Amino acid sequence: MKKWTLLCLAIVFGLFCSIALPVPFGLTGAGGQDRGEEQKTYEVESSVGDDTFVINGHVFKAKTFCLNLREGDQVTFLEGRADGYCGTAVFVNVRTGERCEVLCEGR
Repeated sequence: MKKWTLLCLAIVFGLFCSIALPVPFGLTGAGGQDRGEEQKTYEVESSVGDDTFVINGHVFKAKTFCLNLREGDQVTFLEGRADGYCGTAVFVNVRTGERCEVLCEGR
């Protein structure tokens, strides 16, 4: 889950501190979405074994294995991009709630 970081300055002591506060998912968005946007889901168009997937017309290869991810499942990107133009990405299977870390193949 994304976190919002608040930087504070303690003037009296001259100290800097960074506090990570979790915020509701819809406020920060995911996968680079702007605030207030609803997360978009994408269908798994093809699944080969537990390590190669076609989503949104692009190939993604699992870093290890993404068990129980089937063709037709819906996924939501938490990191990276659904268009495949990224080094790595993380998405969650809407059906199972499991996260999957993948390498992006781009074009």
